[in-house]
Formats: sequence, structure tokens, C-alpha cells
Amino acid sequence: MPTTRIFFRAALLLMVVLGCCRGAQGGADPVVLRKIDALLGRMSEAAKKGDKGAFLSCLDLANPFFYAEQAHWCDDLAANGVEHVAFSREAGSEQTSAGEATLTLGIVYTSRKGAATEGTKAKWPARFIERGGSWLYAGEDWKTLAGDGFSVRFLPGDEGTAAQVIEAFPKARAHVDAGFGITTGPQQIVLFQSMPHLKATVYLNQPDQVLMGWNEPGESIKFMHNYTSSVEGWTAAFAHEYGHVATWEYGAGIKDAPWWVSEGVAELAAEDLAHSRGRVDREIRGRAKQGTLVPWADIADYDTAAPAVKLMAYHQGHHMLGYISEQWGREGRTRWLRAMGRGKSIDQACEEVMGMNLADLNRAWRGTLPSPSPSAEMMDGAREGVEATIAAMEAAAKAGDFDGWLATIYRGDREFLQEQTYFANDLRKKPAHEVSIELGEFTLRDDVLDGPLTFTWTMGEKKKEREVKLAARFIRTEGADGASRWLYAGETWHRRVAPGAVVNFDEGLEEAADEALAAFAEIRPHVEIGFNLTDQDLPHKTQKIKLYGSMKHLQESICLSYENSLGGWNEPGESIKLLVGRGSKSGGLRNVIAHEYGHVATFELGPKSNLMPWWILEGVADLAAEKYGGRRAGFIENAAKRGSIAPWEELADFETVKPKYQSFVYRQGHHMLGYISDRWGRDTRVAWLTAMAQGASLDEASRDVLGLAGFEELNKQWRATLPAKEEKEEEPVQTEKTENAEQGEPAKSTSGKE
Repeated sequence: MPTTRIFFRAALLLMVVLGCCRGAQGGADPVVLRKIDALLGRMSEAAKKGDKGAFLSCLDLANPFFYAEQAHWCDDLAANGVEHVAFSREAGSEQTSAGEATLTLGIVYTSRKGAATEGTKAKWPARFIERGGSWLYAGEDWKTLAGDGFSVRFLPGDEGTAAQVIEAFPKARAHVDAGFGITTGPQQIVLFQSMPHLKATVYLNQPDQVLMGWNEPGESIKFMHNYTSSVEGWTAAFAHEYGHVATWEYGAGIKDAPWWVSEGVAELAAEDLAHSRGRVDREIRGRAKQGTLVPWADIADYDTAAPAVKLMAYHQGHHMLGYISEQWGREGRTRWLRAMGRGKSIDQACEEVMGMNLADLNRAWRGTLPSPSPSAEMMDGAREGVEATIAAMEAAAKAGDFDGWLATIYRGDREFLQEQTYFANDLRKKPAHEVSIELGEFTLRDDVLDGPLTFTWTMGEKKKEREVKLAARFIRTEGADGASRWLYAGETWHRRVAPGAVVNFDEGLEEAADEALAAFAEIRPHVEIGFNLTDQDLPHKTQKIKLYGSMKHLQESICLSYENSLGGWNEPGESIKLLVGRGSKSGGLRNVIAHEYGHVATFELGPKSNLMPWWILEGVADLAAEKYGGRRAGFIENAAKRGSIAPWEELADFETVKPKYQSFVYRQGHHMLGYISDRWGRDTRVAWLTAMAQGASLDEASRDVLGLAGFEELNKQWRATLPAKEEKEEEPVQTEKTENAEQGEPAKSTSGKE
């Protein structure tokens, strides 16, 4: 065969091979490219209009992470718009095959309110696929490594970094899952080689000039490929970003929590792996001493926070989350986050879990930090402001001025305000004859003044003078007119906290406070089950319990006119208040806390709860405590034998109950509630109470729920279960100590009646 022919055939074969290679590496079907160009035009127009539906219709959304990212991207455009945006392909980069194309995708845009200036550009390798005859954008043309329950997507050249991530992420995930008490689904991690590329995929109005990582609910965990260079560094980095992933598990509402909460909890998740707690503590303490801590409102919104303070969302947020964890534990912190996840505002979440609003949580946190020393001028100004408030308190107490008294009260503590509303209402009916309030030497920190306060008063011209000394707090607030005023915020308590409970207590009651926390944790589920409230709001709330070291202090906290002996107190919306002697070992706290928490549970049944007959309120509270104190039926059985069962109408109203009937309110009420429970069961008992709590009369509830003709029929059937009378009828006599002396129950623990 001639050599020239052989050469020709070889050359022809080489041309075919090279042609095939060119087609595989850079050849593209012009028809496909025209379709993709049309697609990019539709994407550009939809983005300009902020038309989410139209834009998403241009995408292949099979990957759930890509779908979430693009949906959020569109949400930004719908909310904020964009000055300019255009997608295009880079000529010469195209490659097509059956049903698939890859090319370099470019974007040019100008944000309306973000950091992207005119003509900001980004580009990345992109994939397009054909589905049902239509071409769709499918995101970046990533390389992929698979891990256990996660994948890493990256671009050529980052194989080594991806391998580090494969090793680091499982360690971070296990650490965070344990701390959050959750298990998430499969995760997708994406490594970017270009910051403009990363920023353009977050959203077009992205505010930061520098962005190294990102995560939002349902999205990939995004990082710049050069964020760190070691497995240890990536482990700490993922503890933070995966901390966000874990936070989203607490509910959809957590997305609306303040930015510093999200970053603070993510930093807390990473602190052990990043070894950051000591460094952050030194920084925050130094700032506190210099007076340069940042107002929480300034770092509440990522999009609007000033660049100069953004780092404090991480550091100050971290320190606050650490404080919350130390005070309320992991469980308390989780309940707080879950409350926001359920859609509660941060103030509502603080009230629900910590028993205080954000402002008071901030004050408590700042109280653990150094502070600048106040000047003499500041001290003088504070005393002048507080003494003006004290003068207004004295005048209102003597005038019985309800509004005037409440105008001096700090409104940020919901429960204290409720207590003072009761206090002021009593003043309106029973104004003080004389009253003097004196402030001693005080300390001043920011907007908080703490110092001893002495109340001295008489309730009538011939009444004995009474005096109470307490550690008090005043808080400076700004009114609607812009003027600042010092308001009375109640006692400065010692405090013990646990998930779901806060115990405030007087000096010397530390042991009783610890016992109260333990007792409440035990009785809480028992009482909530007894009222069918386990799936309601009450189990999510934090209960405040206040322990008083003297009868006089407890009485004064209720109202100035209160003179009767008592051992406990509770009203709707108030703390549970208990008298505990200093140095005593009170083994009966479970009984009295169960009784008082029974009142709290009763008030959850409806807005008219406190209008039920008093014997019902005390009877069901005693029933709630029966597990710990017993039913003690002998008192009523003996009364029946004597013929001295008290008339129910004599037990109905606290304001008119005679002293000789005090014990009957509790014991006879308890016996009747026990009878109803034994005969009809818990569900019917709760339904009977709920009917009255919603406004039904006693007769109506007995007819509609118990199926009787009315309360009198219930009374007759109950009496039929008691021993017969053995001797002639006598007036009821007080045969034992009053309830408040025997079991720590007040002569009145519920009222609200005028």
C-alpha cells in the first residue's frame, strides 16, 4: 500500500479524534445556546420585576437546598427590588450534550439598598438541563464529595479543602447536635472560590462588603474556600454555621429573632471548639468598664446594623447567650429559643422563660460586668429624680390616687406591675392616713439605682404606726415626651433560677430558695396534669416565686392595709408569694407551693376564674396539694356530725367571710371538690371549673356540665355522703388553727374583687 495513502487515512482518523475532543471540551449546539440565551433573558426580566414565581419557573428545583436559596434570593428582590440585573453567558465556555449544558454564567447588577455598587459583576461555572423540552438553570457546575449524611460541593482545585471538610464536619455536627438536643437531616456544604460569586448567590441587596460564610433556613452551609486552612479550623467554623442550622430546628419564628440572638447562639455552639469564651469575656468586660457596649437594638437587624458594630452581634451576643446558659441552663436556653421559634417576640420569650423582659434581662446581665464609676453629678441627679418619684408615691398613697400610684411604677416587669395594680386598687378603697418613704445610701449603675427603702405609715388616725425596710430598685425610663423619670421597680432580690422557675428571696433564705426550686419542679407536672393543661401555654411559662423573711414585708407587698396573718399569696398574673422564716428548714414547701400553683392553674382556665366563689378557688387549690398534704376529711365529717356544716353563701366572698368560717372555706371547699372528682372524674371537674372561668354561674355550670338541676342538687347529693347529725345543730366553731397558721395558706390567697 502506498505510504501516501496510509498517511492520508491516518491523518483523517486524527482529525476525527480531535474533532470529537473539541466537541467534548468546547463544542456547543447553537440551537441549545439560543434557548439558553432566551432563558437568561427571562431570568433577568423576572429578577428586575421581583417576580418570584416567574424566576423560579426558570430553574430546575430538584435540589431542595438550591430551591431554598433561590426562594430566599427572590424574596429579597420582591421586598427591596434591584436597580439593575442581567444574566449572560461567557462566549467560548459553552459545552452541550444530550439534555445538558455547562457554561460560565455571568451576572451584572446594582443593588437598591445593599453593598453592590453600579455594575457589580460575578461569574461561575453553571449547569443547565432540559426537562420536557424546556431548558432550566440548575445552579453551579460543582464537583461533589459524599460524607455520612452530608455532601461537599466545590470547584476544581479545592479537592484538598473538600477532604478537610469531610473530616471536620462530622465532629462539629456531633458537638452541636448534643448541645442543641436535635438531629437534623442531610446537609449540603458549598465552597466558593470567589467572594463576588458567594455574595451574588446570597441575595442581591446583601449589605456586607466582605462575606466569608452564610446559612439560612433550608439552605446549604456556604463558605469561602480560604476561610481556614486546617481540619481544626474547619471544625470550629462548622460548629458556628451548623449552629445556625440547629437553631432553625427550633421553629420557623426563630428566623425573625434579633440577629444577635442567632449569631450569639452560633458562637456559643462553637466556643469549645474555637476556644473563644475567655477571649470574648475579656473583651466584653473591658467594653463594659469603658461604657462602650452596644445597645441590643443596634445589632438586632443584619441588614441595617452599622458596619462598625456588626462584630458585636457575634461577641456581645455570645456573652449574653453564655450568661443565659449559666443562669437558666441548657434547658432554659432551649426553651427561650423555642419560644421565639413559636413566633414569640424576644420580650415575650424572656417573660415566658426568664420571668422578665429583655430590658431587665439586660440589666441582670450587665450587673455581672464592671461599669464606669458614676460621677458626683450623676449621683446627685439620680437622688433628685428618685426623691421626686418618692414624693409622688407618698402623695398618691394618702390621696388614694390609683392612677397617681401606678404612674410611679416601672412597667417593664409584668408581674410586679400586676401586683402594684392590686396595691393601688386597695389604696383607692383604703388610703393611708400618713405615709413616709425614705431612701438610704444607694448604688448607681447605668439606669438602675439600688438602695434601702423604708416605708412608714398608718392607716387611720388611731392606728399603730407600721414600718418595713426593704432593698429597693428604681429604674430610669424615658417617657413619650422624651423626658426621663425614675420609676419604682420593687425589691432588689437575691435569686435562684432553674428551667421554668425563678425564686426571688430575702437575705438569709438561700436554703429555702433551693428547696422551693426542687419542690416546684416536682409539683409542677402533677398540678398541670390535674387541670388538663399539659398541652396549653402554662407548661411553657416561667413561674416566679417570692420568699419573704418577715410577715410585715409580705403584707406590705400586697397592700398597705393588709394586717391579717398569712403564709402565702397569689393573684392572677402575680408571683407566688410565701412567708419563710430566716434560718428555718421549711419541709412543707411542696404542700404550700402545690396549693398556690393550683391557683395559678385555675387562673389559666378563663378570664372570669377569679370571680368564682372563694370556696371553689381554695377548695381546688387544696385538692391540687392533696398529694402532699392529704385530704383530711375528718374536719368536715365531724362538722356534719355536729350539724355545723357552713352555709355555702357564707364562704363565697373573701370580703365578707367571717373569721369563724375561715377554715371551712378551705376544708369544706376541698371536700366538695374531692367529691366532684371522685364521682365525675378529672375531665368533668375541669370542665365544671372552666365553665365558671368562662363566665357561667355556679348553677349554670352544675346544670350544663354535671347534668344536675343546679348547685342545690349537687349540695344535697354531697351532703348525703356525710355522716348524719348526732346532736343538736350548733353554730360552727373554730376548732383548729386557721389555714394560714397551719399550712402556710393566707387568710386570702385569691380575690380581685372590689
